[in-house]
Amino acid sequence: MERGRMDTTTLDRVSRLASNVGDAASISVSLGQIDWDIKLVDQDVRKLLAAVQGTSKQTYAGTSNETEQGRAFLQKQLDGLMKEKAQYKEKRLALLQLQDELPGIPEDAAYSDQKAVADTTLVWKETVTSGTYDAPKKTAALYAEDAVLWGTVSEEVRDTPEQIYAYFDYFARLPELRVVEYTPVAVRVYGDFAIQAGTYTFAFQGADGATVEKRARFSFTFRRDRPGSPQPWTIVEHHSSSMPTAPAGLKRVGKLYSVRVFLPVVVGCEFFKVGPNADLVKVTPKKVEITPDQKAVAATTIVWKDTVTLGTDDAPKKTAALYAPDAVLWGTVSEEVRETPEQIYDYFDFFARLPKLRVVEYTPAPVRVYGEFAVEAGTYTFAWQGEDGKTVEKRARFSFTFRRGKPGSPQPWTIVEHHSSSMPIAPAELKPVGVARGAWLETFGGFTAFFSGAA
Repeated sequence: MERGRMDTTTLDRVSRLASNVGDAASISVSLGQIDWDIKLVDQDVRKLLAAVQGTSKQTYAGTSNETEQGRAFLQKQLDGLMKEKAQYKEKRLALLQLQDELPGIPEDAAYSDQKAVADTTLVWKETVTSGTYDAPKKTAALYAEDAVLWGTVSEEVRDTPEQIYAYFDYFARLPELRVVEYTPVAVRVYGDFAIQAGTYTFAFQGADGATVEKRARFSFTFRRDRPGSPQPWTIVEHHSSSMPTAPAGLKRVGKLYSVRVFLPVVVGCEFFKVGPNADLVKVTPKKVEITPDQKAVAATTIVWKDTVTLGTDDAPKKTAALYAPDAVLWGTVSEEVRETPEQIYDYFDFFARLPKLRVVEYTPAPVRVYGEFAVEAGTYTFAWQGEDGKTVEKRARFSFTFRRGKPGSPQPWTIVEHHSSSMPIAPAELKPVGVARGAWLETFGGFTAFFSGAA
């Protein structure tokens, strides 16, 4: 059957769903995303139909079908979802038409890898929102044993399987958890590593029964751990953060995406963890063995920190130069992911020019080195002079993914992905990590101080 023809305006609007307009591979991925969105809408439609047409008591998003007012509300929600589904189908038809007008997608290894990575992100999304009892366990199983996670509402970086499971034991159990918006950007594949960033919006039932929506920014770093298997990619780094409100002075990307120096030295400090009977048990920090690669990666983060706070006219240019040409950046106050050198420079042309910018706290977690790639996460607090002359402080979470670019050079590692986000307030139900990273901080407190000239 011949497909219906869409008008030019619709085609222009819908084509922006693709990561790169006119890119056949990107359109194929977008079609998969729309199919997923239609599936999500169908799930909610079935629940609403059961509530609207059912004779027994049922609820949807906290609204009961027992009263006439409740049924009217549920019917209105159902009508809205049917309209939303029709819009998705219209977009799907337009993308199919665009796909017909472009050259076919070459079935080469590069395209296959991009699709497999994009599919892994979709599997994560489907698993975390499955609503089953074992959803936390299945979600955590998508992460490598040496993975690092900054959850959307976590005040602590999580870098063990137990800590990652504990996060999803809270998040994946939110009532009626679902994804209502998902907008990824193009997948970057670097051999056996890959990166994908974008935005997603989760909805769930709040404590008062009303629907809560949370729009967030995401970045994943994947590693090819199981070549040849149906699920070859595992997550080694994931940073998810609430969508900020960008300041007026920050230049926008212009591309539409729809649908300091106090450095902690903890030698001699005492750390505590919770014992089996809720008693505080003292933990004595011990020195850990730090590899040359870990030192080099940690030093690169220090170089970034010292460069962005230079306060010189060329600080934005020098900071942007630390990023690879194909790097991806989620800046602390950016509403848009930045994936070109020009966009990354524009961000630092705002941030690195904040008056009297400095770092007043810096707490890294252990560096993870994966051959030619490495990940470092942690927290930093920036301070600068506000418009009223008073000091402003902003505590944030960071994660960097580095690629080994110039072996033997003074700066052998380059940034390919950087996600920085404001520190959230963790909900009371979320279990804290609980154990301080004394050994790492004991070693790297002095190490970072040395590289910044404080030691």
